[in-house]
Amino acid sequence: MSDFRSWTREASGALRRLPPRDRLRALVFGVFAGSLAAALAGGFLLREPRLVPPELEPQIIAALPQPEAPQPAAPQQAEPLITPEPAAPPAGGEPFVYEEHHAFPSATPQKPEPAPPQGPIHPGAKLAVVIDDLGESAAFARKLVSLGIPLTLSVMPRLSETRETAKLGASAGLDVILHQPMQPQRHYFFPQDSGALTMDMDPKAIRTALAVNLAANPEAKGVNNHMGSRYTESAERMAVVLEFLKARGLFFLDSQTTPNSRAGEAARRAGVRIYSRDVFLDNVRGVRAILNQLRQAELISLHRGQAIAIGHPYPETLAALTIWAGQRDKRVRLARLSELAPH
Repeated sequence: MSDFRSWTREASGALRRLPPRDRLRALVFGVFAGSLAAALAGGFLLREPRLVPPELEPQIIAALPQPEAPQPAAPQQAEPLITPEPAAPPAGGEPFVYEEHHAFPSATPQKPEPAPPQGPIHPGAKLAVVIDDLGESAAFARKLVSLGIPLTLSVMPRLSETRETAKLGASAGLDVILHQPMQPQRHYFFPQDSGALTMDMDPKAIRTALAVNLAANPEAKGVNNHMGSRYTESAERMAVVLEFLKARGLFFLDSQTTPNSRAGEAARRAGVRIYSRDVFLDNVRGVRAILNQLRQAELISLHRGQAIAIGHPYPETLAALTIWAGQRDKRVRLARLSELAPH
């Protein structure tokens, strides 16, 4: 510290001994040198990047990795035109297995159940009873089989006991079909691996989902829609579905969750056998109410020749079927769905 003070005193004395003009030059030079040193020190401390000399820029650019040339796209097979529609965000919280006709009504008012027809009795009347939403409980399916009546089991895809339920129904000689989830008008939540058909899927994705779902249910003789009030109103999407079923030799049962379904139109164009639901059995989950619906289905079949009723795996439905099996109208033959004449 004493050396620095001595150096400062000597420098100050030397500066005073200079002539005034030289003294001014020395001060200016000192200020400039100090500023330059501070700038250099600050730049070093801040570690600012150094500029690349211009003559080296071509060499550096040549050494950089070059982007890969874009590969030509592989030719794709032409697909049927489907107007793209974005996927709707999940509503969240609603269960996967439900029927929208009684849980979440469609945005479009549904067709009311038909009044029992009047007129002459049709000889050889047939009634098919379909039980939807199976695949979560093989034990419930066994109870249905134990009734000893030719029900049709509609099995959901990709559930815990889908495969066992399908095998159980087929081994008992019952018709088994795939209960294919389809997008409804609103209030839907499909798990990621549900195998559902949604409005944002292209034809390839539609066929892939159907193929995977049917692979786990090879006993299926046909397909019907789970929900689907939005999806079945799209003629272009149903055309893809029905053409796929035509190639597999399968029929389609329209559950009629919307009065504006285009499934029948698409099926006729594709040459696919199609059926249509007449009665929902258990919109009201009460044994007496379900028995009344079964009676209505019998009357429809007596006057039209055949009818299709759809129920669900509820304890009340099982109880009503147990009672009805022993006291049903014997003029109506309970038949498998595939035994009915297509619409």
